[in-house]
Amino acid sequence: MSKLRLFFAMLLLALVAAAGAILGIVLGLLLARRETREEILARVRDLEEKLRAQIEEAKPKISQSVEKGRKVAVSGLERAQEKVDEYADALQASLQTEETAQHATGQ
Repeated sequence: MSKLRLFFAMLLLALVAAAGAILGIVLGLLLARRETREEILARVRDLEEKLRAQIEEAKPKISQSVEKGRKVAVSGLERAQEKVDEYADALQASLQTEETAQHATGQ
């Protein structure tokens, strides 16, 4: 699970960095001359395409991490169910033994 957290932290960091770059570009747009604005807009479009590509690239890794986490959780729940069943069987056997002993002694 720590790998999943690390992956999401890295993805979040990339998104924050991209947002910061875009904010800088937008501020530059507001302060720039007309011809420079077109260059900046082209850069923004390029950054947007790169960001979308990074997100698309990350989707399979995220899906794999989620699936792995789900499998681990299901496995843990199955083990817990087995232990509960074992305990219930042992408790039932103990109660039956106790009832048999009480009936044998006539109580």
